[in-house]
Amino acid sequence: MANVPVRVIVENLTSEEGGSILSPPWVGFHDGNFDIYDRGRPASPGIQSIAEDGDTAIMLQEFELSGLGTVDGMVGGGPILPGQMASEGFVLDSDDPQSRYFSYASMFVPSNDAWIGNGNEKEYRVFNNGGQFKPISFMVMGDDVLDAGSEVNDERAPNALGIPGGEPGNGTDENG
Repeated sequence: MANVPVRVIVENLTSEEGGSILSPPWVGFHDGNFDIYDRGRPASPGIQSIAEDGDTAIMLQEFELSGLGTVDGMVGGGPILPGQMASEGFVLDSDDPQSRYFSYASMFVPSNDAWIGNGNEKEYRVFNNGGQFKPISFMVMGDDVLDAGSEVNDERAPNALGIPGGEPGNGTDENG
């Protein structure tokens, strides 16, 4: 067993004036089989909760119950505003095949149910088969923002977060 400290850093590079906000991202390290979503399919309850309200609790449970990874958590303790950065440290076992890949999900605000995350569960490999750490860095662009398809996109209070009067749990179900 070789414990390796890993730091996940999230920087919101949107413009400080009129930029977007990110909820504290959920991150997980797994064996390459924890698939958080597939385009064209309904979002899981965990993704819905993140996309609608920025709440990671259900995703944390889904990850734990999957048995496909052993380390997950949130980055930061609050919204990541334009121009801000958040980071969180994790300790991974470089010999554990359940720590080789990285996934993430975060609400994109303001929105009803927009979010960002990686759909390819093997997109971000952090350890090779020999247990050597492979640092990764990537940028998420505007056309990478996804729609969970779980709430009508009316972008109005009280349904959408990030606008005056917006509150969690108030969106109108889409296709429901």
